Amino acid sequence: WLKLAPVCHSEKAENRAAMSSTEEKTVKLLTAAALTTVAVSLASTCAVLYITAKDASQPVGKPAAAEEEEEDEEDVILADWLGQGGDDRLFVNPKTGMNKYNAPIRSPENAIFRSSCTANVATSFAFEQGKRMVRALMAAKKAKTEMHWRDAYQSLAMRIRMRLCSVWGYRPDSSALTLCPSGTDAEYIPLLLALGRAMSMEQSAENKGKGGVFTVIAAGGEVGSGTVQAAMGCHFTTSAPNKAVVTCGESLFDLAKGGLRPTASSQVLLRNQDTGRLKPTGETDAEVERIVETALGVHGYSVCVVHMVVGTKTGHQLPSIGCVNRLTRQYGSRVLPVVDACQGRLQEGSVQDFLDNEMCVLCTGSKFYGGPPFSGAALMSNNQAGELEQIISDCAAFKELLEASQLHTYFDPVLIADRMPLLKECIQTKCAAFGTPSVGAVCLRWTLALHEIERYHAIPQLQLDAIIREWVSECRNLVTELRSDLVKLLYDQAEAVENTRATSDDGRLPHKDDFGPEVDARYHPGQGDEIINTIVSLKLRRPITGGQTVPLTLDEYKHLHLLMALDLKKYKREVCYKSRLPSAHVQQLLQTRCFIAQPVTIAKTRHIIRVAMSAPCAWECYDQERFFLDNVHGRLHPGVNKALEQDRVVFEKMLLVLENWSIFEKAGGK
Repeated sequence: WLKLAPVCHSEKAENRAAMSSTEEKTVKLLTAAALTTVAVSLASTCAVLYITAKDASQPVGKPAAAEEEEEDEEDVILADWLGQGGDDRLFVNPKTGMNKYNAPIRSPENAIFRSSCTANVATSFAFEQGKRMVRALMAAKKAKTEMHWRDAYQSLAMRIRMRLCSVWGYRPDSSALTLCPSGTDAEYIPLLLALGRAMSMEQSAENKGKGGVFTVIAAGGEVGSGTVQAAMGCHFTTSAPNKAVVTCGESLFDLAKGGLRPTASSQVLLRNQDTGRLKPTGETDAEVERIVETALGVHGYSVCVVHMVVGTKTGHQLPSIGCVNRLTRQYGSRVLPVVDACQGRLQEGSVQDFLDNEMCVLCTGSKFYGGPPFSGAALMSNNQAGELEQIISDCAAFKELLEASQLHTYFDPVLIADRMPLLKECIQTKCAAFGTPSVGAVCLRWTLALHEIERYHAIPQLQLDAIIREWVSECRNLVTELRSDLVKLLYDQAEAVENTRATSDDGRLPHKDDFGPEVDARYHPGQGDEIINTIVSLKLRRPITGGQTVPLTLDEYKHLHLLMALDLKKYKREVCYKSRLPSAHVQQLLQTRCFIAQPVTIAKTRHIIRVAMSAPCAWECYDQERFFLDNVHGRLHPGVNKALEQDRVVFEKMLLVLENWSIFEKAGGK
C-alpha cells in the first residue's frame, strides 16, 4: 500500500476534473482509511516492517496443508482474543456456540445480521483485517524479535485514538479519550470526576460530612443492563475484565474512608409503565430537573451526574439537551452532564458539540457501528481531564481513594487517556500486582470496529440519508405486508404524529422536516437532531387453542431470540405438515440464521423485540448502488432492495416460528 499510494494519488489528480465533489470526498476518505488500516496493522508490533521485508525475500508458495494449518491457527487465536478482556457477557455457551447476546464470535455462513442495537457478529471483512494483525504478531513471535509489548500496545492505542478523532470529527486538543472494555465500564470514568469534585467540596468546613455523588439514570430499562450499578461505582457482574471474581453490587471505592456518602441514583423512565407509550418531552424534562433539585438541595449531595441518553434501546433521546443546559447554568460544576451515546447512533459533529459544552461522552464501536462486542470509549473535554488531574494532585485523600480502588479490574494504564498521567499512576501499582484486562484484546476489537466505522463515514451524507430513510420506511412496510396479528409494529412514530399534529399527505413515514422545532429528536424515524435511528421495534403474539392469540412473555421473547439465531432445518418435516408454504421455502427460512436485537421491556407486562440496520449494512447498500445514485428521490436504491430481501426472510422466519410455537417452544439449547 505504501508503494501504491503515490500511484493512487497521481491517478486521482489526473481524474479530478471528471469527479464530482462527492466522489472526490469518498475517494479521499477511503484512501485515507485504507492507508491508516495498514499503518495500524504495522504498528501492532515494532518488528513488522522487518518481518515483511524478510518474508519477501523467501521463496513464494507453501504447501496447501501448511497454508490451511496457518489459517486455522490465525482463526483460533483471533477468536480467542475477541473473547478476552470483557466480562461474563462474552463467555461462549459450548452448546450453542454463542454468548449471552446469542451471537457467535465470527460470522457464520447463511446468516442475516440485524442486531446492531444489542451486539454484533464481526463481519467477514473485519475478521480478515483482524487476521492480518494476528499474522503480523505471529511472524514477530517466530522471528523472536525483541520488543516491549506494552510499548507496542501504547502505540496501537494512540493510533486508535487518532482514527476515532478523525472519523468522529472532534479536535485532538479538545478531548481526552479513554478506551474501555465495554460501554458499561466507561461509566466509571466520568464518575471519577464527580467523586473528585465531591471530595474537593468536602474539604470545606460547611460541607463536612455532607458530600457525595447522586446520579440520574435517564431512560431506565432502555439502557445497558449494568448501567445503574456502574454509574454508582459498583461492580455490575461477577467476572471482571481482568478475570477477577468480584461481587456484583459491591463498590469499587471505599467512599466512607474518603468521607463521602454512598453514591445514590434515581431512574427516569421513557415510557408510561402501564401502557408503554412514550412520555411527553416536557414531562420527562421536568422530572429530571425535580430530581436534581431535590438531590442537591434537600438531600445535600455535592455533585449530581445527569445522564442524557442519545439513542435508547428503541432509538429515542432523554432528556432534551435544553434540560441539561438549564441544569448546568443553574448549578454550575455541581451538575456533571454525561452523554450516553453507547448505541453509536450520532449525527456528524455531535461529539465535538458535546465536548464544547463540557459534557462527557460515552460511546462504543460495537452497536450501530457493527464492531465485535466490547469496545467502549469515554471522552472528557480537555478542561475536565485537566480538572481531574488537578484534584488528584491537590487532594491527597482522593488520590488514596483511587489507589485503593478496584479500577485495575477494568482498566490498564495503556487504556487511560494520555492527558491523565496521574490517573495512570494511581492504578499502576495494583495493575502490576493483580493483572489488568487484556489490552491487546480491547485494542483488537477497536481495530476491527474502526474498519467498519471508517467505511461508514466515507459514505456521502446525501446518499447515506436516503439509504437510511428508505430502509426504515420500507422495513416497516414489510412488517405491515405480513398482515398477521402475530407480528406488529410498535407505533412510537405514529404517537408522535398524533401528539404534534404533523401530517404527511403522500402516505410516507414522517421525517424530521415534517415536525416543528419543539418536537424532541426521539420521535424522528430514520434521523433526528442528534440521533440516527435505524431501529424497528416489534410486538409479538403466539396462537393458543380456539384460534386466539396472546402476547409473548419476556421469557418467550428471549426464547424466540435464540431460535432466530439457530439453524432450525431439523424441524422441517413437522413444520411442513402444518404450513401452507412450499417445502423448499420452509427449509430456506428455517436454516437461515437471523441475528436480531434482544427483547426490551417497555412497560410492566409489555415487551418488544427489535431489528436494526448497522453501519456495515448501510455500507453494503451504498457499495452496491453508488454508481446508480444520480436520482436519490426517484426510486428505491438497488442496495436497499437487496437488504430488504434479507429483512423479508427475517420477518417470514419469525412469523413461521410463531405460527408453529407448539413445535418450537422447547426447541434450541441453553
